[in-house]
Amino acid sequence: MKRLLLTGVLATVALFAVNAQGIYFDIGFGFAPIVTSRIDGEVVSKPLADSGVSDFGTELGFKLGYGPIIGLPLYAVGGMRHMFSHASESIMFTSTLLSPGLIFYPIPLVQLAGSIGWSINQIRHPMPVYNEFESGSGWGFDVSAAIDLGPRENGLLIGLRYYGTYGKISGIDTSQTALSIFTRYAFRHKR
Repeated sequence: MKRLLLTGVLATVALFAVNAQGIYFDIGFGFAPIVTSRIDGEVVSKPLADSGVSDFGTELGFKLGYGPIIGLPLYAVGGMRHMFSHASESIMFTSTLLSPGLIFYPIPLVQLAGSIGWSINQIRHPMPVYNEFESGSGWGFDVSAAIDLGPRENGLLIGLRYYGTYGKISGIDTSQTALSIFTRYAFRHKR
């Protein structure tokens, strides 16, 4: 809840600063119907096809940056994305990705984006051995493709994102990958 509140405060401050030429800002949420979580190499999630009730994740994130760069439809951004998922009936996996990235518009209607950066991962499980785990760090990435609706500064992004985070928690390897559907408000100067 504290991360969500901090994200909201940062987004509000950023919204007041986006009147300057060249500022890029987006914020939004997503839903991940396909999430694969691994602890020490063992898959602990149930993929969508394996069960009648799918495990899923939700994400919230924002990006702030500058562009277009040197007259190209290219934007340099930094951002944060937080993913929360139920890996099984009792395991909860959260990951936060803090990363620099690039956004490119091959045509004005299509946005392609990618980033790589630092991740913070946390697992919660009712078994005593897992209750001792603390947050761990590692690295992560995300790539996305979206339709950008809005011809001027304000737009709506609707797209797909594939992401992964990798790291250690109490010396044990953990990873999570997901495919999510997202929607975001975007403020940008399009060329």
